[in-house]
Formats: sequence, C-alpha cells, structure tokens
Amino acid sequence: MKTQITSDILEIFKNFRTCGLKQIVQAGEDKTTFFFRKGMADKITQISFEIDRGKDLYIVSFGKTFRSEYKQIKSYADCYVDQLQELFEQTTNYVSY
Repeated sequence: MKTQITSDILEIFKNFRTCGLKQIVQAGEDKTTFFFRKGMADKITQISFEIDRGKDLYIVSFGKTFRSEYKQIKSYADCYVDQLQELFEQTTNYVSY
C-alpha cells in the first residue's frame, strides 16, 4: 500500500519511469526513497523524500551507492512541495515532462 508521501511524489513526477525509476522503498509514513538506474548527473541513483510534519515541509536527499556504500551528493531541507520538481531537475539534469 502506498503512503500519502509516495502518492504525492508520484503525482508530482508522473514521468519518473522515463528517467529510469526501478524501485520505490517506503520507510514509514514520512519517508520514501526512489531508486534509479544510472544516467543522471553525478551518477545519482537514489532520491529520498521525507516530510517534516511539524513544518509541513520536505527534506530531499540525492545520493548514490558505490561499492556498497551510500554517498550523499546533495541535500535540501525545508522545501515546499512546489519546489520539488525544480530541485529534481536542477540536481539531476533531467527534465521531467
């Protein structure tokens, strides 16, 4: 069953599949991680979206796994929902439609 955050993110990024989405992992009700095939800027393969319910804002983290170790490339805190698509496009160099 999809959590609300997963449904919200999928609605914003309707074309995630076209940029190589391969897996979605829900880490509770407030955090979802999307895993991608390689090919985005800085070889980003993971993007985590977490909602800070107290502020009603998002924390977005971009990273990759190399030799079984996760490396965070960029992270943004206190993001409004209408900023998420622009952050994604700027950080990954992928334009969603």
